Amino acid sequence: MNKINIGTTALLAGSLGCCGVAVYYIGQVMNHLDSDEWYALAAFGALFPLLMLVLANLNERVKKIVLFISGALAIIGSYVVMLQAPNTIPIFKLDTLPVVMYFMSVGAQVSLFMMGASEVLRRARETGFLWLGAGLAIGFAMIGLIVITSMLGWLYMLMVTNYIIPTVMLLYFLAYPEGKEGETTMRIPQSKTVVREFHVADTWKGFKLAMYAVIVNGGIVAIVGVNGLVLAQEDHFTAAPIFWSLAAVGAIIAAIIAKIVLGKIIGLPAGSKKIFTSNLAWLVLACIQAALLFCVAMLEFFKPDFHMSIASHVIGGAVVGFDVGIYLAVLSVQHPPRSNYAFYMFATYFVVLGMALGSFIRAQGASLSQFYDLTQYVYYVIAAMAIVVVLLVVNQVITLVKKGKAVRDTAAITTKTA
Repeated sequence: MNKINIGTTALLAGSLGCCGVAVYYIGQVMNHLDSDEWYALAAFGALFPLLMLVLANLNERVKKIVLFISGALAIIGSYVVMLQAPNTIPIFKLDTLPVVMYFMSVGAQVSLFMMGASEVLRRARETGFLWLGAGLAIGFAMIGLIVITSMLGWLYMLMVTNYIIPTVMLLYFLAYPEGKEGETTMRIPQSKTVVREFHVADTWKGFKLAMYAVIVNGGIVAIVGVNGLVLAQEDHFTAAPIFWSLAAVGAIIAAIIAKIVLGKIIGLPAGSKKIFTSNLAWLVLACIQAALLFCVAMLEFFKPDFHMSIASHVIGGAVVGFDVGIYLAVLSVQHPPRSNYAFYMFATYFVVLGMALGSFIRAQGASLSQFYDLTQYVYYVIAAMAIVVVLLVVNQVITLVKKGKAVRDTAAITTKTA
């Protein structure tokens, strides 16, 4: 069992680290795209991971093939980029071929991360959340460490990922049980029988998950983007290790809290009690996450000298890591009654999308005075996010009131029967 956990956690850690590195400078590439090259971004960066999502959800054998193809395309794409693109930062206009190959590599690495996260999440009921925390922490730390190599040029980062991807894939396949029995064993946690036994049946769950995803992934976009805005290029080599190392710490804290708060809930059988307790825990955790995002926004824009300080990187990184860890832990509890592997992959997709959009914001040059001019718009963003939080809270409260009554009625019937 630990062998499988090590393999899946290694895949999560390596794929997150490489994916985070791949999108770290994507904003600078996007700044110089021709109109036709946006189609390559849409096809490879956005649609390709979703196609892999559909294929990976068919069965275990197809999923392993998809994993291998994604890893191969990630390496081939980045290798072509290293041969064709200039090794300079900031990144200027690239030729069409390296642009297309870069987006192909990015899309393949996003697919790897989606599958790596899903491998760990589908086993969370059996293994707890500490393996999830370990995978996220190592992956975030990798991002910070590998970005340092971009001091020598951004292509050095891609070169490092070309060694990490085959290594973690090898560890995963070595840990994978042999034969058809092994495939059956790996798929048991997502089999219809098991999933239906433990899923949370809630009429408004899809809407609540959508609102929750907007809060968390919107926060990732804002923090990753704002934290590096106005930052001089040479300062990224010291800021990134601090930011992403603290993201690793935040992920570990999230895993510990998830184990305490959600550890027993995830193992409860489907029913009113699980719906009530899981939604109550979800409500509390979501409010904490929203409060943390609000605090970061206030500090960045309204506390003098906070932006670009070490404290900014420390707090921003820790909040990002914490939010991602709690987000994935909540998803592992709130999975649907079927196709939960596809559910995990789709939900994880938005984490990377948030990091990529954050990179795009960070790549928009601005002076410090222009940064503080954005303060007038911050209120609108906070107000919009507050509306989303209110929608989530109201729906959660409605669910808690209904299911709380059902739990009390069930307890009363049980007492009378006894």
